[in-house]
Amino acid sequence: MAAEFLSSPTAGPCPDAESTTLALPRLLAGQAQAEAAAAHLAPRLFAQAADTDVMDAFPTQDHELILPKLFHLTYSQPLFSTYPVRSNTFIASLGSTLVVAPHPDDEALGCGELLALLRQVGQPVATALASDGTMSHPASQLFPPSARRAVREAEFRHALTILGVENTEPLLLGLPDSQVPATISDASFTEAVAQLRAFLDDQQPATVLVPWRRDPHPDHRATSYWLQAALAAMPHPPRRLEYVVWAWERVTPADLPNVADKVSGFRLDVRAVAAQKQQAIAAHHSQVAPGIFTDDEDGFLLSEKMLEHITGPYEVFFAALAP
Repeated sequence: MAAEFLSSPTAGPCPDAESTTLALPRLLAGQAQAEAAAAHLAPRLFAQAADTDVMDAFPTQDHELILPKLFHLTYSQPLFSTYPVRSNTFIASLGSTLVVAPHPDDEALGCGELLALLRQVGQPVATALASDGTMSHPASQLFPPSARRAVREAEFRHALTILGVENTEPLLLGLPDSQVPATISDASFTEAVAQLRAFLDDQQPATVLVPWRRDPHPDHRATSYWLQAALAAMPHPPRRLEYVVWAWERVTPADLPNVADKVSGFRLDVRAVAAQKQQAIAAHHSQVAPGIFTDDEDGFLLSEKMLEHITGPYEVFFAALAP
């Protein structure tokens, strides 16, 4: 039910907010009947809690009890499981596509199967890589930053080849991993926007793929910000689709779409190219066990849980609602 509401962000305010508010004390007391009633209204109420005065009906000290309860009721179903599934005939309509990845591997994790399907139907795909990827294993002595960057760029190119994306030279911005600029006051932000804008002008994509604007990683959010800045100056910007990566594992209520975002969520059935995606992820040898930068014991590797989410039968995207 929660995902259904979130995939329909045009839904209006909850008409039964008052009755739900009255039911919440009984919900918190654990009465089964009240819990069942609240479960019906929890998604809408929870989505509005940050923007309305519904929570003001309760003492401030109770909010930390109420919100987790509503969150549990709202998101007890598998994340995104009730988003509509679009037909794969939709893929050809995307036209030439540019994928913007914050790190080497995000292109495979977030939308690798869509990239493979685009290439299957003959659509050109260009790529832009934001960061140098060096901070996954910052303590490695055997692989200093320049070596880590070289390894990760090589993995990025190899993964793209597996996905069938090998016709154009990627734009490698080389921004510092974990410090991708997120504000216009940062000189490197302005430079990144200018480089991406020039690449957009050169490639003329019909569609741009970028991380979901609140994907729970600062570099992913920053990448979304400066892509938006690059698109804003275009008289006829391409369609924008936002893919999820860390939302599969680290999502909080504030990370998910709300009415103000003016987007709808959908899924693509990507089982036909699942093997390609798995191979592309595996091509990032430094990020999957046992890894390459093994002298950094605290370095990052993709967890089995994360890989289980990422390699499921669907990829999830958000698209702007029609005006």
